[in-house]
Amino acid sequence: DGQYLAFLSERDDDKGPQIYRLAIQGGEAERLTEMETGIQKLHWSPDGKQIAFSAVPPESAADKTRTEKYGEYVEDNVDYQRAQLWLLTLEDKKVRQLTAGDDLHVQGFEWHPDSQQLAFTATPSPDMDQYFQSRIYLLNTATLDYQAITAPNSTDPHWSPDGTALVYGRGLAEESGFQKNSWLEIYTLADESTQRLAMPFDENPDPLGWSADGIYFRAMQRMSIHLFRVDAAGGEAVQVTPDQEGFVAMEFSFNRDYSRCGLNCADCDTASEVAMLALPAGDLQRLTDYDALTHEWNLPRHERFVWTSADGTEIEGVLTRPADFDPQQKYPLLVVIHGGPTWISLRTKAGYVERRIYPMYQWLSQGAVGRMMSRHKSWVSRRLLLVEGLD
Repeated sequence: DGQYLAFLSERDDDKGPQIYRLAIQGGEAERLTEMETGIQKLHWSPDGKQIAFSAVPPESAADKTRTEKYGEYVEDNVDYQRAQLWLLTLEDKKVRQLTAGDDLHVQGFEWHPDSQQLAFTATPSPDMDQYFQSRIYLLNTATLDYQAITAPNSTDPHWSPDGTALVYGRGLAEESGFQKNSWLEIYTLADESTQRLAMPFDENPDPLGWSADGIYFRAMQRMSIHLFRVDAAGGEAVQVTPDQEGFVAMEFSFNRDYSRCGLNCADCDTASEVAMLALPAGDLQRLTDYDALTHEWNLPRHERFVWTSADGTEIEGVLTRPADFDPQQKYPLLVVIHGGPTWISLRTKAGYVERRIYPMYQWLSQGAVGRMMSRHKSWVSRRLLLVEGLD
């Protein structure tokens, strides 16, 4: 009903992130859980009476005995910390575990409109080696019965407005799946059938929600990341976010009737800001101006740079020149190779990689030219390669 806000926070003597509830009218936040391991994700049920959340179960008696006897250690590929689903009933503030077992690691979940069922994504373990084994399960919160309803490599379930069907992302369940586009698939509860959504789209669609206007999804397009909408019956997808140069939006939060969407976004000339998107038209209004803090910084602009491969294929990347670049001078080239396996290079101002991973601006201020490229090999192949040395 919009009267409370539930959120995760770790305070005082909390053993990890806990669920807190804050009344919008005012007052202090109230702690609702005391989980030993901390909570990872939460979703309030549509009727407002329950909160489902994911968390690793507390340490078992056997594990505690092992730790007391031998100390803390982990056996690779055996001692996994698997997240499970739990249910908090707000009337009595009691917590009940919904799933269990050594073959289930819950990654994400969404309530059915009737507040009696949950669709959730799970893999056998959190091991990256089982990334392609993710399936979608349907769980009855009253009986605790659940079953897999999709093939492997299915993720991100979202219910139709009337609760009769689910849309989710689906890809090939083998290693080559990284190099192939995923697609949207629909599961119908009545006859338990699945059908691939007919949509000509050359990228990986990540479903975000299903409204009366259609299915919303996020997808990369060259060096941008946009919000799209497609009719539930299929057809051409429509880009909803503005066509600004280097535009990137990652996080989206829709209101209940899908008339508005909160997001954070950035582009070539503006650092990340909180914004509001009017739907279905897509009018964007930035609500914050943290970028004002960077106006006096002499930051270079990321440029689109295109070259041709040996077989004639056009390849593009990001070229960043020093702010005082002189075309008559020669500069050492710094190649920034980021992980993948199939990610993209971005052009956003003061983006995440420049702030947290690669000291690109610092190198550029010392007279280097930076070029960012994707390396389709592993998730952790992040390194700097200095082609020509700097003094």
